[in-house]
Amino acid sequence: MTIAQFSVLNHLFRVRDGQTPLAMASAFQVPKTTMTHSLAGLEKRGLVVMKPNLDDGRSKCVWLTDAGRIFRDKAIADLAQDMMRLAPKLNLNEVIETMPVLARVRSVLDEDRN
Repeated sequence: MTIAQFSVLNHLFRVRDGQTPLAMASAFQVPKTTMTHSLAGLEKRGLVVMKPNLDDGRSKCVWLTDAGRIFRDKAIADLAQDMMRLAPKLNLNEVIETMPVLARVRSVLDEDRN
């Protein structure tokens, strides 16, 4: 699993699945061919499935499979051990205070990309 592939899984989970590869390429600011390559690897592993786009019969939409959701959830859970190791080195209140700022930065970047 590459970081690009995991990022795609996480995006489908966090934002929403059922997007076209072109919309996802735009969201990731990569060429459509790059996104298609990442999606092909995920589809081969059974983590996503491509279905016809009901709004436009010429394209497809990407959906997470149950296996994709389970894989993503397990990967996030596996990070818990690393986070527990780092937690004593971080001030929890400072981390909590930065979260709204980081969320706003992500929102502005998402809006600007569209």
